[in-house]
Amino acid sequence: MADVSVTAANVGMTTTAPGKRTVIYGDTVTEGEVLYLKAADGKYYRAINTGEATAQAVGIALTPGVDGDRGEIAISGNINCGATVAVGVPYYLSATLGGYRIYTELAPGDHTTLIGWGVTTEELRIAIVKTDLEIA
Repeated sequence: MADVSVTAANVGMTTTAPGKRTVIYGDTVTEGEVLYLKAADGKYYRAINTGEATAQAVGIALTPGVDGDRGEIAISGNINCGATVAVGVPYYLSATLGGYRIYTELAPGDHTTLIGWGVTTEELRIAIVKTDLEIA
């Protein structure tokens, strides 16, 4: 099962505010990774499609950082996702920390959290929907 292959240097906003938020990272984060807010410490971590991380996915990292660093995340709007995506295709949180992939690449036991839609071959419209439904 393959995640979207992101080139971190190419990640960036393509629409204007209010699509960004400044946050504090809780682990090592690379541009283009999906993040969630950990309620216990108020920091942002790489999300995965199981457990707490899937229930709280909130955005995509725009800047890199490590635990304790301030960073920017995209929470709405369109971003250059640093990868090739298919127009009109939805992308879902994957079983890889911070990753996302198309629905047909999810596996039994994965939980579905929509991350966004391809709007051009390089742009993703962020549309996070946390269904937390498990694929049978």
